[in-house]
Amino acid sequence: MKGQLFDLTGRTALVTGSSRGLGRAMAEGLAEAGAAIVLNGADGDRLAKAAAEMRAAGYTVHEARFDVTNEADVLAAFATLDAQNIAVDILVNNAGIQFRRPMVDLETADWRRVIETNLTSAFVIGREAAKRMIPRGQGKIINIGSLTSDLARATVAPYTVAKGGIKMLTRATIRPSMPGSWAARRPSAGASPAS
Repeated sequence: MKGQLFDLTGRTALVTGSSRGLGRAMAEGLAEAGAAIVLNGADGDRLAKAAAEMRAAGYTVHEARFDVTNEADVLAAFATLDAQNIAVDILVNNAGIQFRRPMVDLETADWRRVIETNLTSAFVIGREAAKRMIPRGQGKIINIGSLTSDLARATVAPYTVAKGGIKMLTRATIRPSMPGSWAARRPSAGASPAS
């Protein structure tokens, strides 16, 4: 942990979509700061390989194989974490996809796939994490946003809309004056641009 900016020793972080790409890099960064990591992915083989590599590097890693777009999978994953006494202190809603096609050629199924993966999953997983963070009186929820939420591009319309939704979801969950907001009950949420 040489030259680290902060210490996460004793904390556990769940990073969605962390078996590869940006999610994996974020998980490694959090692990370097001392956090135990819950890696997530839908591909069991890829997830197991990523977890083994991180364990070999000396990190504490748990695996949570679930499809972020399947609410039943999400609920089951949190129930499993609860049964294993793994308390998520930090949630990074990172999972996301992009589908490039002009809007006039875009199928509704592709639109829904991007919205469900990039936006709805952040709500469902964030809600489940917050339900557990609130009674403990602590927790952080980090929603990964994108500059495209302000700088729309016609060939990635569902991605742009989903990331705009992430921005507003984050605002809705952090506004302490709003009855029912997660932040009003203690965990904090934040958005981070990442594209």
